[in-house]
Amino acid sequence: MALEERRQLVLQSAITADKGRRFQITQLDGSVTTLMESDIRTRIQFACGEFEQKAAFPLVSSDVVLEESLKNFYEGIREDEVDTASILAARSKIEKEPAYSFVAARLLPVSYTHLT
Repeated sequence: MALEERRQLVLQSAITADKGRRFQITQLDGSVTTLMESDIRTRIQFACGEFEQKAAFPLVSSDVVLEESLKNFYEGIREDEVDTASILAARSKIEKEPAYSFVAARLLPVSYTHLT
């Protein structure tokens, strides 16, 4: 293996490691695309919002929701099931901490189809 090829592999590994795991998902139109763990993490962190960030003692953990959500992922998961996995992960924590109900609500996909 040439030195330049090794550099490319190391660079690609660093980029992948920075964004986390990759998942092949099936979009609603049937096409397949890649979803990065960092994208899911960002969405869950946004949903956790002030319950995690501003509290002296955080009520919720985006890492806990993310890991629970990823347990339900499989190769070729449908796009809509990605959201469902995150919602169910947050929902499973409500009994221990009711603040997770707000996280689950914020993870609900917004549908504007009723407006048209």
